[in-house]
Amino acid sequence: FSDGSVSRASPSIHANIEADLCSVRNDLFEEIDRRTRAEEALLPMQCRFQWIARQLFQSGLSSPPMQPGVGVQCDVDSIAQLCQEVVVTRFVFEAVEVGLAHAEAQAAAEAAIKVKNHEIARLRDRLQYYEAVNREMSQRNQTAVELSRRRRLKMRMCVWGCVGLSITMGASLLAYSYVTHGSKTPSLPSSECHDTSLEKSE
Repeated sequence: FSDGSVSRASPSIHANIEADLCSVRNDLFEEIDRRTRAEEALLPMQCRFQWIARQLFQSGLSSPPMQPGVGVQCDVDSIAQLCQEVVVTRFVFEAVEVGLAHAEAQAAAEAAIKVKNHEIARLRDRLQYYEAVNREMSQRNQTAVELSRRRRLKMRMCVWGCVGLSITMGASLLAYSYVTHGSKTPSLPSSECHDTSLEKSE
């Protein structure tokens, strides 16, 4: 190229370079602005995450609280570890809830069984009382039946005794009346009896 061509081309090259520099500068400013906004948005998230990590660490989780200035990869690892521990904690919590529910159900069942046993014992005592009363009533009934039978037997014996006494008295009265009637008939003298016999023979 000749000097004239170089001199003619230099303004256009400078213009292109300046345009490229302006474009790069604008891109750099935009990138800086994006990074600034991202850092501003990330800062509250990091603060919130650090607060959550501290609370979880105080609650017994092994994930240590994050320190400022740690890298993103460390944050990701801490978050992954925290998620795993949250999952494990949830499983443990669910297992504890199941155990507590089982214990409560068992306690309720034991209480219900205790109440039922008490009711069964009360019913058994009542049944024994009724059986004792039934035996006593049966014994009393047997005694009453035996007394009634003896009374009927005595009454029957009295009736038969009265009948026998009546028969005996009737027979005695009949015999007495017969004897007294026979003794009251007049007896004939012996001569009259002899004459009477002679008359009959003639």
